[in-house]
Amino acid sequence: MSDDIQAMDVAEGIARRLIQERPELKNRHVAILVSNEDGEEVCRVQLDTIH
Repeated sequence: MSDDIQAMDVAEGIARRLIQERPELKNRHVAILVSNEDGEEVCRVQLDTIH
């Protein structure tokens, strides 16, 4: 479970950097999908929701 939380934190950090470096990606329904080793979705970070 802590691996999932760490992966979500990393995904949010990547999303924040992407918005800073590529602001044109905002409002384009771009997301970062995080999955576990079994291929199950852990979370999805929408760039549109990052502030």
